[in-house]
Amino acid sequence: MAPQGNLSNGAVSYSANSPGTGSTYKTTYLVLKRVDPGTFMMGDASHVSSPFHTVTLTKVFYLGVYEVTQQQ
Repeated sequence: MAPQGNLSNGAVSYSANSPGTGSTYKTTYLVLKRVDPGTFMMGDASHVSSPFHTVTLTKVFYLGVYEVTQQQ
């Protein structure tokens, strides 16, 4: 499967679709998912230390889909 999206230099790729399980992306590429600006609720109603609160993202950013490995 070739990297898809608008970010790709061989080591980092942006993919609109998840590469799926068993893919070499999971260990050899840093796969990023685009997160668009918006507002959402974050927290846990059952824990006093982390109650629900509103979070607003003002800029687009990219978040790693998998954990980072030493190989990456």
